[in-house]
Amino acid sequence: MEQTNNYYSFNTFEFLERAKKNYQNYSTRTLPPTFIGFNMNLDYIIKIGNIDILSVFYEGINNGLFPKNIIQNFTKSFKQGAAREIVIEKNISFDLLKKMFPKGRTRIGGQLGLMAEYISKLFPNWEIHGFLLGEKKDWKQYGVVLPDINWITTENPFSVQDINTHLILEYEKGDEITDVNGNVISAPRENRFIIAFEPELKDTQVLSTAFLSYIKNNNEIKSAILAGIHLPWFKSSLKQLISAIKKIRDDLLLHLEWTHIEKYYSGLSELIQLVHSLGFNEQEGIQILSLESSPLQTANNASSFDISRILRNINNKYSLTRLHGHSYGYYAIKDDTSNITRLRQALMSSLIALLVCGTNNYSINELTPENIKGKFNSIHYKDNVSMFYVPLFKNPLQTVGLGDSISISGFAVYLADKLSV
Repeated sequence: MEQTNNYYSFNTFEFLERAKKNYQNYSTRTLPPTFIGFNMNLDYIIKIGNIDILSVFYEGINNGLFPKNIIQNFTKSFKQGAAREIVIEKNISFDLLKKMFPKGRTRIGGQLGLMAEYISKLFPNWEIHGFLLGEKKDWKQYGVVLPDINWITTENPFSVQDINTHLILEYEKGDEITDVNGNVISAPRENRFIIAFEPELKDTQVLSTAFLSYIKNNNEIKSAILAGIHLPWFKSSLKQLISAIKKIRDDLLLHLEWTHIEKYYSGLSELIQLVHSLGFNEQEGIQILSLESSPLQTANNASSFDISRILRNINNKYSLTRLHGHSYGYYAIKDDTSNITRLRQALMSSLIALLVCGTNNYSINELTPENIKGKFNSIHYKDNVSMFYVPLFKNPLQTVGLGDSISISGFAVYLADKLSV
């Protein structure tokens, strides 16, 4: 890969100045109406701190709540400092979770929920449409205020009464656990372990049918962000979605936000080939490269520096117009714009990620050179790939949703330069 002469390096102060000006420019633009789907859920977030987490897991295994391999999966991810999500195809009582973990906090979750939250707060001129799971009163009882977007309601069983819950275990750099062999393990960096309770919907075709009908009857929708491929119902709806979507709206600009899946199922490769843009982290990227094999490969030994190599391999396999790979402090972007536009995407992504993980209510004024660390560096190559090394928050308040915030904000800049009105 041949490097161009376009290399940018900003110290912390310069980065903040440029990133804030970049945000002011793009956040005021009117972006084309976009549909986001499909998964939203209730997040119950726990900072494990001094919790004897393995004892809680043992209790959950004995009660049939957790699978027997959950301790192994958690310990492995904790030791690597890697984000991980496992899906359990059953529902759980929120009261039971509160009993097991009494000091948690709730928020809207799922890729739809989190992206809707970020856009409504940070991109006020971006019109977003999305299907509402449950009813507004259901969310209110959990203390969740729904993001201000165009929520679409459908008939049951899609509008489920019991909102799915995700248990999110956050840990900080230096947190310690004792594994089953009595070894003390220290987390090398802050991250999270997600346990997603996702029961299968009764009618697996309801969601894709409703989506196809909506985009057919609403031509003002110019782009769509698809997510939730890990959900059980997606397996049986995917082929219908793939075969119909391009026939109905060939002009629709599609972004697919990947997420960790446990095993391969038919149709995923075809879905990737359908989309215009793809977002992923380094673990998900390795999964994408190993599609059509089961079990899927994982990023056991992949470091953050691998994200550029992974992106190039995905590009060689699928030749998509746009790819956005993200890791902890590193991004790689390939698209059909310019080095400057990719630089602006990365400035936006890194700023929004800092706001999400380190501030209250996404307040830009809370970002100062004193509370972030690292320089911003970018390297641009002649194959339309750019690599970015981005600053991090020194003492993050949370790590939930960072990947979604990175992808959605970079995509906003891309849309603004492609389809802004």
